[in-house]
Amino acid sequence: MQNLRNQLIAGGAVLLLAAIGTMMNRQAMQAAGGPSVTIESPIPLPVTGTVAVTGSTTVSGTVAATQSGTWNVGVTGTPNVNVANPATAPALFLNVNDPGRIAYQSLNTNPSCSGGQCLAFFPAVPSQHRLVVQHFSGLANFSAAPSFVNASLNEQSGFFLSIILAPVIGSVSRFDQPVLVYYDAGQQPFAELQAVGATVTAATITLTGYMLDCTIAPCAAIAH
Repeated sequence: MQNLRNQLIAGGAVLLLAAIGTMMNRQAMQAAGGPSVTIESPIPLPVTGTVAVTGSTTVSGTVAATQSGTWNVGVTGTPNVNVANPATAPALFLNVNDPGRIAYQSLNTNPSCSGGQCLAFFPAVPSQHRLVVQHFSGLANFSAAPSFVNASLNEQSGFFLSIILAPVIGSVSRFDQPVLVYYDAGQQPFAELQAVGATVTAATITLTGYMLDCTIAPCAAIAH
């Protein structure tokens, strides 16, 4: 009987020591960050629901992302763009200074004439545009053969921009002169014919060139 009691006491002491050891081991693992866990499952592991990640986390491999709402991509600064189109498929571009984009041709068949002088006015240049006149031509008939005729291309303020000594054949004068004259927005071109020794009976003045749209690309001020 005494032996049985001693064996029970010894067994209880062993169980008590085992429980104390288990508790101490659990506390040690919690202090060290937890135990290592081995999962026997196909990779990757299926994850459902909402996963919250805090702190610094490294993710490797392929991560699938699903759009939620409208995506927006912003570009910071002024990046450089390289166009890799080959010569067989060149990139399309717009030449804002191409003379053919806004061609200009204005004909005045009824200038204001008195004696040997005619004034031919043309429309003012539209807002935010610049007129480039490249050609100045005209035809004038006179009551008799004039001694000489000159033609001038002017700005509304009276500034002479181009003066031509027009040739005369009998009682007719024709001229066709390349020029390079600029008019800014609001300025009004006008041409003048002056003849000596005869009266103008009819005249036609033509200006040709092109417009620049200064809203597409700024037009620098004309230097005087």
